[in-house]
Amino acid sequence: MSYLLTPAEAWADFWEHVRPVIWENLTPSERQALQQARRAAEGKIVRKGRVVQLGHRRLQYFLQRYAPERYTFEMYIRVNPEHLK
Repeated sequence: MSYLLTPAEAWADFWEHVRPVIWENLTPSERQALQQARRAAEGKIVRKGRVVQLGHRRLQYFLQRYAPERYTFEMYIRVNPEHLK
């Protein structure tokens, strides 16, 4: 059974379920990249006075690289019919 997750929920799921399984086999630079992504997801990175978010492309990269069988990354934009003219 599959279900939809928000990007934040997908990252939390990845961090909780996938990271512990793959962590031991990662290189130091891969670990650093994941730690940096975690900090961005938590809003702990500030550049030029602005909080850096974990973007969709970066999230997609990690999900597809480390757990392609677990996640399917799809982007939806929905138009509400009541606002069409």
